[in-house]
Amino acid sequence: MKTITFTPSQEKVFKDAIWVYGVPSQLTQTNEESTELSLALLKYKRAQDHGDASEIEKRRKELLSEIADVIIMTQQCVLIFGAEEIQQEVNFKLRRQRTRIDNKLSKLAENA
Repeated sequence: MKTITFTPSQEKVFKDAIWVYGVPSQLTQTNEESTELSLALLKYKRAQDHGDASEIEKRRKELLSEIADVIIMTQQCVLIFGAEEIQQEVNFKLRRQRTRIDNKLSKLAENA
């Protein structure tokens, strides 16, 4: 499994978008893209529960597009709000999640 990385020229696009459109506009756009992702997730889940293969694939492609939009916008938010503080929050939340996962795994092992 891989994570998303960006080239220097892609990073420049993020910075230029913030400069050209402005912070308020990019924050609004982030909100819009996040909402669209939420709806795409619901539609994908509904298709998985009730759709045929072509509907599932259609919704999957829509979902991937919305995920990409949110990644682009959240990367701009990282630039706007500061990578260091956001990294600290990410680290904290991942440590907390690791603890929750380990606790769940322990309980599952006890019940096996």
